[in-house]
Amino acid sequence: EYKSYLSMLARFDCLRRTPDAVVRGTPTGVAFSAVAIVGFILILSSQCSIWLTPRYERSVQVKRYADDNTINVKLRINFMKASCRNLLFYMQDGSSLQARDVVDGVSKVPSGGGCEMKADVNVKKTNAAFYIRSTDNQTNMEHAIHYLTFGPQIAFTEIQKSYNALRNTRLRNIENTTHDYNIKLLQTSFSGEKGGTITPYQYTFTYHPHIYREGISRYHYHYIRFRYNWSPLTVEYKKKSSSFYDLITNSIAYCGALYTTLQVLHRACVGGARLVKEQLGKKL
Repeated sequence: EYKSYLSMLARFDCLRRTPDAVVRGTPTGVAFSAVAIVGFILILSSQCSIWLTPRYERSVQVKRYADDNTINVKLRINFMKASCRNLLFYMQDGSSLQARDVVDGVSKVPSGGGCEMKADVNVKKTNAAFYIRSTDNQTNMEHAIHYLTFGPQIAFTEIQKSYNALRNTRLRNIENTTHDYNIKLLQTSFSGEKGGTITPYQYTFTYHPHIYREGISRYHYHYIRFRYNWSPLTVEYKKKSSSFYDLITNSIAYCGALYTTLQVLHRACVGGARLVKEQLGKKL
């Protein structure tokens, strides 16, 4: 029964190269054939994944931005101990300071004894800033930033983190402080194969607190300032997809290389086993 079971399995030998295995196959050939089939499946699945998944070619260029261009900024920030009536939103375009409190795009909602502020505004492409300022010098500015993004949202994993670098930043148990977030913006361009471009902005930041002391500090009001400036560089990503021809030729090449390697190993195992048997037969 055991031998009949082995002979049945031997029918699946795909590596019948040795003279004694051409007709009936061998268990060793079945084992290598199973490895070959699993390898073929893995190769075909990986090549199909590469074919279906687009890749992006990256390049870096130097571009000058027009000052009249604007970008969209989205901000969501929670103040743990500040009342909404004590918080104002300001924007500064480099020369003038304009109040933008209680206008379209800026909202404040009481939240758990504090205040949640959301801003969806357009800013000019100049080195400027926007503020969240208190109306007195006693407001506690402890806060948590849920997100701060510049430009359209994206789902490209390579820059997802740097696109929203301030996400989940939390500052607790702090003194009466003014907070400066200095942001360096880098324009990023994504171009499709059939045209169409989206332009999100990556950024890095540094944080500088200023402790308020009565009679010493020149700050009369506490505020959180997001001061941003632009990098002259632009990172461009151009979408490239593999052709169906690449899928077929790569799959054939890799499968052929795997089959040839397994064939050589199989013949080496069979030849080695035969040599061992012959040597043992001579000694006996």
